[in-house]
Amino acid sequence: RSFDEPFYYFTDTGKSANGPLPTDRPNTFKGYVYYTQPWNKRHTSTIGIFQVAYQGTPVTTYADIGSAQSGSPLEATYLFGRGKWVDATTDGDGNITIGNPYNKRTPWYTQSDLNFRHEVKINPGNSVQAIAFEATLTNLFNQKAVTQYQASLNAWNASTPLVPGGQSIYGGAPFYQAVETGYNAQNTITNSGVILSNEYGKASGWQAARTVRLTLRYTF
Repeated sequence: RSFDEPFYYFTDTGKSANGPLPTDRPNTFKGYVYYTQPWNKRHTSTIGIFQVAYQGTPVTTYADIGSAQSGSPLEATYLFGRGKWVDATTDGDGNITIGNPYNKRTPWYTQSDLNFRHEVKINPGNSVQAIAFEATLTNLFNQKAVTQYQASLNAWNASTPLVPGGQSIYGGAPFYQAVETGYNAQNTITNSGVILSNEYGKASGWQAARTVRLTLRYTF
């Protein structure tokens, strides 16, 4: 999996950054119920309810190490390992203070969907020929769970990467030695003059809004 820079897979402690993958959901629940009501020989109604509940996905702090560019991550690295998050604050001078790494996930994702169908047989003696109206409501209650947080510690437009031991990515062997054997993340952030992203920790993705799909079907 080390298709690019090997330091991507080391944390600030010099250990493996292994951890839960971004789509990891240890607990998921899904169920559905259908009920059909025949009113007479011509008319039949069916209602279906779908319900899901998914545990949130891991949220992982990352930052550019050794080099950066404006507008997007360049050498984005999970400083504390997959699924590990740190809270960060700045003082009046812009100095960043980070907390201790901890496990963080997005909130639980729950959603209810509804399907209603009413069928009218054109000829009760013909079991095939019929007209049906159907309505499907996805995210019936218009829930708005957060699905993603901005996790970049350093501001993309500032191009201020962490440089452990004062070494940039162009420093050769000393740089790789510094980033793969461990360093003090707090001191490195301070000494590197990292500028905290003003979007860090804020929600950046949400559950899709309610949608309604209407269908008219003729079966013959």
